[in-house]
Amino acid sequence: MTRLTTARIGSCLFVLALFLTAGARGATIEWLVANGGNGHFYNWVGIESTWQEAFDMAASMTHNGMPGYLATITSEAENNFIIGNFNQRGWLAGSDAAVEGEWRWVAGPETGELFFVGEYPDPNRQTLIYADWGGNEPNDYDNTQFGFPYPGEDYLQFDPARGGEWNDSPGAPQTDAGFYVEFGPIVPEPASLLMMGQAGLIALALAWRKLSVALRRRTD
Repeated sequence: MTRLTTARIGSCLFVLALFLTAGARGATIEWLVANGGNGHFYNWVGIESTWQEAFDMAASMTHNGMPGYLATITSEAENNFIIGNFNQRGWLAGSDAAVEGEWRWVAGPETGELFFVGEYPDPNRQTLIYADWGGNEPNDYDNTQFGFPYPGEDYLQFDPARGGEWNDSPGAPQTDAGFYVEFGPIVPEPASLLMMGQAGLIALALAWRKLSVALRRRTD
């Protein structure tokens, strides 16, 4: 990370602190389980930022003891919840920066989850879980032809101008845009649970071995 990037992120976190202290943040709204939701809380933060800055700011926030993270949208019902309660332009936690054309969630309990592959105009592009791309999206548009230093678009943005559909963006700061933060428990991924289980079994085996040795010494 460059000094410039570090300084800018630090500046954004300072602005976020002022923003929250001033009470300028909108209402944090729960998606109620009784209404078919997941019990998580959501908010839209109206700070103009890069995608990475939004990612870092969201991760610095908490609500009712729950950690915040750049929001993920994994169903039509969740997308409609965002439209109905916020409907503002803002960053989400989707990205294909790691591998072009492989859109994954990179925050929250869905971290690493592949939800879409391909890009327009590839006829074989496919939604694997849920996605609500706008027409001809994602297209990894080359903005350099207009003099902007952005050769591609690797970051997900919610776009109310398209009726709540999604757009891929270069991740640069954009006017009249913010980011969505989601608050909820971070559940370990299955792979993490497997590793924890294996570690527990190893610890149990070592403890049993020590106990067996101690018992043998007593009987000798």
